[in-house]
Amino acid sequence: MEEYLRGLRQAAGEADKMPKASNATPRERLLALFDRPNRGDGRMRGCPFHNAAVEAAGEMPGVERIVHSHKRDYIKGLARLAREAGAAHPRSLGNQLAVLFEGAAALSTSLDDAGPWAHARAAAEVLIDQATARPV
Repeated sequence: MEEYLRGLRQAAGEADKMPKASNATPRERLLALFDRPNRGDGRMRGCPFHNAAVEAAGEMPGVERIVHSHKRDYIKGLARLAREAGAAHPRSLGNQLAVLFEGAAALSTSLDDAGPWAHARAAAEVLIDQATARPV
């Protein structure tokens, strides 16, 4: 499982380096994280790092180290992108968006339904708008 996770990290690039879409604003890039995932074979599979953490459950320390590192780097990337979007408290927004992402991934997997992604995106829009609003 460790090799599989390392391979995923290598294929995706650095977790704290959020992908740049052509001409997309930082806000659009943050919201793109909540686009409905491709169902591939028809089942919602969730996040492989989260799935590995559940399987490891204190029994596979190497897997846990990889998952922890990946998730922390991912949150750092979200915070960096939140800063680019103009968030007053980018670290806080990055953590909030990570919780939304994890929740959408887990619930869509549990229900085998992409619906939670739409709800997470709507909540992300509110969080981003609040975090980037400038006092009048």
